[in-house]
Amino acid sequence: MTQVCKGPSTTCTAKFDNLPHDRVYTLSAEIQCNGKGSDVQITAGTSDTIQTVVQPPASCVDSCNDYHRLLSNVDITSYVVVSGELAVKVLRHSVGTDHCGAGDNLKVIFIVRL
Repeated sequence: MTQVCKGPSTTCTAKFDNLPHDRVYTLSAEIQCNGKGSDVQITAGTSDTIQTVVQPPASCVDSCNDYHRLLSNVDITSYVVVSGELAVKVLRHSVGTDHCGAGDNLKVIFIVRL
């Protein structure tokens, strides 16, 4: 399952629905190499920051078809609530120029796997 989180600001939020609560889930995330920024943080659930974010290199800018892997298969099972929802949020300090021209200074693809 995938969700795209995008927008003109330094933060965006996505939500997965209807996830069976009694399963094991992992989360991966990729950021578009667009506007340069720093200190990318990802939270899952209510407010827990995932500590395994691999920061994009300085070369990850002005390359709209390229994405940098921020997370790879991090266990997020405990963040799925009983109702089957999982909220994920990305925060990127200081977003620069939108080189891609779509108005999305920040674009992250979240992937949840069973």
